[in-house]
Amino acid sequence: EGVGTIAGLPFRVLKTLELGGSMSGHPGSEGAAEALLKAPTLSTLTHLNLWAFGVDAKATAVLAAAPASKHLVDLNLQSNHGGDAAHASHARSPHLRALKSLNLGHCHATDAGVRVLLEAPWIDNLKARVAAKHPWTLLLWQVKASAATKKAFEDRLGAGAVVW
Repeated sequence: EGVGTIAGLPFRVLKTLELGGSMSGHPGSEGAAEALLKAPTLSTLTHLNLWAFGVDAKATAVLAAAPASKHLVDLNLQSNHGGDAAHASHARSPHLRALKSLNLGHCHATDAGVRVLLEAPWIDNLKARVAAKHPWTLLLWQVKASAATKKAFEDRLGAGAVVW
Protein backbone atom coordinates (compact mmCIF):
# COMPACT_ATOMS: atom_id res chain seq x y z
CA GLU A 1 0.00 0.00 0.00
CA GLY A 2 2.83 2.44 0.81
CA VAL A 3 4.40 2.20 -2.66
CA GLY A 4 0.99 2.62 -4.27
CA THR A 5 0.56 5.81 -2.27
CA ILE A 6 3.95 7.12 -3.39
CA ALA A 7 3.25 6.22 -7.01
CA GLY A 8 -0.07 8.06 -6.92
CA LEU A 9 1.23 11.34 -5.52
CA PRO A 10 1.39 14.29 -7.92
CA PHE A 11 5.17 14.76 -7.91
CA ARG A 12 6.08 17.51 -10.32
CA VAL A 13 9.65 18.29 -9.37
CA LEU A 14 10.87 15.18 -7.54
CA LYS A 15 14.51 14.65 -8.54
CA THR A 16 15.74 12.00 -6.09
CA LEU A 17 13.96 8.97 -4.67
CA GLU A 18 15.72 6.67 -2.21
CA LEU A 19 13.76 3.56 -1.33
CA GLY A 20 16.70 1.22 -0.97
CA GLY A 21 16.11 -1.82 1.20
CA SER A 22 12.57 -0.81 2.07
CA MET A 23 10.51 -3.54 0.38
CA SER A 24 12.53 -6.68 -0.23
CA GLY A 25 11.12 -9.59 1.70
CA HIS A 26 8.24 -7.68 3.29
CA PRO A 27 4.76 -9.21 3.11
CA GLY A 28 2.84 -7.68 0.25
CA SER A 29 5.95 -6.42 -1.51
CA GLU A 30 5.27 -8.58 -4.57
CA GLY A 31 4.81 -6.22 -7.49
CA ALA A 32 5.73 -3.12 -5.48
CA ALA A 33 8.64 -2.23 -7.73
CA GLU A 34 6.52 -2.59 -10.87
CA ALA A 35 3.79 -0.39 -9.41
CA LEU A 36 6.29 2.30 -8.53
CA LEU A 37 8.09 2.17 -11.86
CA LYS A 38 4.86 2.52 -13.84
CA ALA A 39 3.97 5.79 -12.13
CA PRO A 40 4.05 8.65 -14.65
CA THR A 41 4.49 11.07 -11.76
CA LEU A 42 8.10 9.87 -11.45
CA SER A 43 9.09 11.35 -14.80
CA THR A 44 11.18 14.13 -13.22
CA LEU A 45 13.51 11.75 -11.37
CA THR A 46 17.22 12.00 -12.08
CA HIS A 47 18.41 9.80 -9.19
CA LEU A 48 16.69 6.54 -8.25
CA ASN A 49 17.92 4.21 -5.52
CA LEU A 50 16.09 0.89 -5.36
CA TRP A 51 18.84 -1.05 -3.59
CA ALA A 52 17.46 -4.39 -2.34
CA PHE A 53 13.94 -3.28 -3.24
CA GLY A 54 12.77 -6.54 -4.81
CA VAL A 55 13.35 -5.43 -8.40
CA ASP A 56 13.24 -8.59 -10.50
CA ALA A 57 13.58 -9.04 -14.25
CA LYS A 58 9.93 -8.09 -14.79
CA ALA A 59 10.26 -4.85 -12.82
CA THR A 60 13.48 -4.04 -14.64
CA ALA A 61 11.70 -4.46 -17.97
CA VAL A 62 9.02 -2.03 -16.73
CA LEU A 63 11.70 0.51 -15.77
CA ALA A 64 13.54 0.11 -19.06
CA ALA A 65 10.33 0.52 -21.07
CA ALA A 66 8.99 3.47 -19.08
CA PRO A 67 9.29 6.83 -20.81
CA ALA A 68 9.31 8.29 -17.28
CA SER A 69 12.87 6.94 -16.86
CA LYS A 70 14.31 9.17 -19.59
CA HIS A 71 15.80 11.68 -17.15
CA LEU A 72 17.55 9.15 -14.92
CA VAL A 73 21.23 9.97 -14.52
CA ASP A 74 22.02 7.74 -11.52
CA LEU A 75 20.38 4.37 -11.02
CA ASN A 76 21.10 2.01 -8.13
CA LEU A 77 19.65 -1.49 -8.46
CA GLN A 78 22.22 -3.20 -6.27
CA SER A 79 21.21 -6.44 -4.53
CA ASN A 80 18.13 -7.09 -6.64
CA HIS A 81 17.59 -10.34 -8.49
CA GLY A 82 17.07 -9.41 -12.10
CA GLY A 83 19.96 -11.45 -13.49
CA ASP A 84 20.87 -11.50 -17.16
CA ALA A 85 17.36 -10.58 -18.31
CA ALA A 86 17.50 -7.37 -16.27
CA HIS A 87 20.84 -6.40 -17.77
CA ALA A 88 19.47 -7.00 -21.27
CA SER A 89 16.49 -4.73 -20.49
CA HIS A 90 18.83 -1.95 -19.36
CA ALA A 91 21.04 -2.32 -22.41
CA ARG A 92 18.17 -2.20 -24.89
CA SER A 93 16.20 0.59 -23.29
CA PRO A 94 15.62 3.63 -25.49
CA HIS A 95 14.79 5.63 -22.35
CA LEU A 96 17.95 5.24 -20.27
CA ARG A 97 20.17 7.32 -22.54
CA ALA A 98 20.85 9.93 -19.84
CA LEU A 99 22.45 7.38 -17.47
CA LYS A 100 25.85 8.34 -16.17
CA SER A 101 26.18 5.90 -13.30
CA LEU A 102 24.68 2.50 -12.72
CA ASN A 103 25.03 0.15 -9.76
CA LEU A 104 24.16 -3.44 -10.62
CA GLY A 105 26.30 -5.07 -7.97
CA HIS A 106 25.17 -8.42 -6.64
CA CYS A 107 22.36 -8.73 -9.19
CA HIS A 108 22.99 -12.38 -10.07
CA ALA A 109 24.23 -11.85 -13.59
CA THR A 110 26.53 -14.04 -15.62
CA ASP A 111 29.23 -13.03 -18.06
CA ALA A 112 26.69 -12.93 -20.93
CA GLY A 113 24.40 -10.60 -18.98
CA VAL A 114 27.20 -8.21 -18.19
CA ARG A 115 28.62 -8.24 -21.73
CA VAL A 116 25.32 -7.07 -23.20
CA LEU A 117 25.81 -3.78 -21.33
CA LEU A 118 28.71 -2.99 -23.65
CA GLU A 119 26.17 -2.54 -26.46
CA ALA A 120 23.94 -0.17 -24.50
CA PRO A 121 23.29 3.14 -26.30
CA TRP A 122 24.15 5.01 -23.09
CA ILE A 123 27.48 3.27 -22.40
CA ASP A 124 29.49 6.20 -23.74
CA ASN A 125 27.86 8.47 -21.12
CA LEU A 126 29.70 6.40 -18.55
CA LYS A 127 32.96 6.98 -20.38
CA ALA A 128 32.51 10.75 -20.06
CA ARG A 129 31.97 10.36 -16.32
CA VAL A 130 35.21 8.37 -16.04
CA ALA A 131 37.06 11.10 -17.92
CA ALA A 132 35.72 13.60 -15.39
CA LYS A 133 37.30 11.45 -12.64
CA HIS A 134 34.12 10.52 -10.78
CA PRO A 135 34.80 7.92 -8.09
CA TRP A 136 32.72 5.20 -9.76
CA THR A 137 30.62 4.84 -12.81
CA LEU A 138 29.52 1.24 -13.11
CA LEU A 139 29.39 -1.08 -10.14
CA LEU A 140 29.23 -4.75 -11.01
CA TRP A 141 30.69 -6.23 -7.85
CA GLN A 142 30.05 -9.89 -7.15
CA VAL A 143 29.17 -10.48 -10.79
CA LYS A 144 30.53 -13.52 -12.58
CA ALA A 145 32.40 -11.81 -15.39
CA SER A 146 35.24 -13.39 -17.30
CA ALA A 147 38.64 -11.76 -17.66
CA ALA A 148 37.82 -11.08 -21.32
CA THR A 149 34.63 -9.21 -20.38
CA LYS A 150 36.44 -7.18 -17.75
CA LYS A 151 39.08 -6.25 -20.33
CA ALA A 152 36.39 -5.30 -22.86
CA PHE A 153 34.86 -2.87 -20.35
CA GLU A 154 38.26 -1.43 -19.52
CA ASP A 155 39.05 -1.00 -23.22
CA ARG A 156 35.71 0.71 -23.85
CA LEU A 157 35.40 2.86 -20.72
CA GLY A 158 38.93 3.21 -19.37
CA ALA A 159 40.69 1.82 -16.36
CA GLY A 160 38.78 2.16 -13.11
CA ALA A 161 35.39 2.72 -14.74
CA VAL A 162 33.96 -0.51 -13.41
CA VAL A 163 34.16 -1.74 -9.85
CA TRP A 164 34.15 -5.51 -9.94
